Amino acid sequence: MPTSTCSSHAAAGLADLTAGLVTIESLLVSIAAPGLRDVGLAVGQPIPDAELQLYALLSARDGLAALGRYNALLRRVSAAPVAWPPDTGGLVLLAPRGGRG
Repeated sequence: MPTSTCSSHAAAGLADLTAGLVTIESLLVSIAAPGLRDVGLAVGQPIPDAELQLYALLSARDGLAALGRYNALLRRVSAAPVAWPPDTGGLVLLAPRGGRG
């Protein structure tokens, strides 16, 4: 996934989390919250049981494909280095090497 796509999903997740919305993006930000905080990003209160809620949301949307999608999203979140460049003020989630996630 290109860096710009990851960044836009992360920004959407942060906005959704701040607004109290439960979306795929806000759940992923909740799961990644400790790592995001480690790089100095202020992340609101994560959604409780984000992993379970993410799977439930994917299952309702994707049916039998939910498990594969869930695993791919978690791999992408755990493999993506996070940067918070102070000069740009923007969040950047770098795509994992190898082009697949």
